[in-house]
Amino acid sequence: MKTSVDAVSGVERKITVEIPADEVDRRIEQEFTELRRMVPVRGFRKGKAPMEMVKRMFRDSVEAEVSEHLVKESLTEVVKEKDLKVLSMPGVEGAKVVPGKDFVFSATVEVVPEVDPVGYKGIPVTREKVSVTDDDVSAAVERLRESFAQFHVVEGHGAAASDLVEFGFNAVAGGETVDRSESTGVVLAGGMPYGEEFERRMLGVEPGTARSFEVAYPADFRNPKYAGKTVAFEIQVTGVRVKTLPEMDDAFAKQFGDVSGVDELKTKVRERLAAEGEEHSRHHAEEALRKALAERNPF
Repeated sequence: MKTSVDAVSGVERKITVEIPADEVDRRIEQEFTELRRMVPVRGFRKGKAPMEMVKRMFRDSVEAEVSEHLVKESLTEVVKEKDLKVLSMPGVEGAKVVPGKDFVFSATVEVVPEVDPVGYKGIPVTREKVSVTDDDVSAAVERLRESFAQFHVVEGHGAAASDLVEFGFNAVAGGETVDRSESTGVVLAGGMPYGEEFERRMLGVEPGTARSFEVAYPADFRNPKYAGKTVAFEIQVTGVRVKTLPEMDDAFAKQFGDVSGVDELKTKVRERLAAEGEEHSRHHAEEALRKALAERNPF
């Protein structure tokens, strides 16, 4: 991975990252392999669908997921390596995954300016008290169950939130085709990769039906094919699968390391949440201190 950090101003730094094509391809294949293992495909036992079919169905979703992961991981590494004191989340440019090509993007971040602090004595610093409730633990455990979700065909079922919809589509904007796929799939949750409005328009579709609609995308939409355009979609639905979650029992809990059952899993989850809460409290106190120092040390 090649990186560079350039000063844009006294408080801004531009981070440029270039990840080799072979690493990009390895991550894409890794995502496809995991997806093939987890998501059932009609006509095949789970994990046995041809890889090329899986790639046709989920290419857009996988490439968007890989892009997001590569950006987060590489920025974290650069910030740590260069010891950057980042104040704001970055604005990212580029970051489009293309198989066989280097992944290149840049991110502009605000950093803590270098000053010789004065007047720091007597600044009040308050640490938030960390409290992990039973509801917090239950929500975290539920997220674990979500990570093991499977999708199954249910006859006569119209697509609802969190269902997996399999479809082909043609997308037109300004009289030109901007995107198309004979076979792809998307889980109706979170807006990846076609956006939340697209997902709302897909609610209720059934296998063997067609649906047409338009979606107006904002200029900053993550996919440049759609950004700033009103896109007309022609959808041909081939399948709808309902998400099912595993039972929360001791057998499920034992998948998460050296735990004897559900009760011990919840204990470990509570400990992890408490540790994360302490880290958040510390970070919040540091941010408050930085703000107070900045007010007393204008630059």
